[in-house]
Amino acid sequence: MQTPRETIYNTLFNLGAGILVNGKPAFITTSRRWKNYSQVPPEQQPAFFQVQRREMPRSEKTQGVSGIGVPAKWELHVDWIVYVNTGGDQNVIPSSFLNPIVDALEAILPNQRNTGPGNPSAQTLGLRGVIDARIIDTEILLDEDVTGEQALALIPVRILAN
Repeated sequence: MQTPRETIYNTLFNLGAGILVNGKPAFITTSRRWKNYSQVPPEQQPAFFQVQRREMPRSEKTQGVSGIGVPAKWELHVDWIVYVNTGGDQNVIPSSFLNPIVDALEAILPNQRNTGPGNPSAQTLGLRGVIDARIIDTEILLDEDVTGEQALALIPVRILAN
């Protein structure tokens, strides 16, 4: 890859961890080392974690390009995990805290088709060789503990790089 993997993953993490909601930092806790929500006290939430999941080379056939000297392309897959806690207030719906955060994360990595070089909507993370970073075409997992105070979102992200 033109840019080292660690630079790509760290840049993506900093982008997500640094979002603002209503003009204020969205997260109290951020880490690339995942913790279960039971390990993150309510006063340390909202929390943001990034977990590397897998990397897949894209063959020339799937790229639609062939020939010697064509740089290999890679799909890097990560999960963004967000926790929010209402602090025990049974009058507050946990997803009312979660939804603005998911909206802000989606705003920096919108899930739009027809992305890539020359497309103004491509998110390159400002890095050489990163073609696009997107929330992938699958579901965002949301879990709202309707009997409690905890909610979480698991947001799958794909980075295409060469």
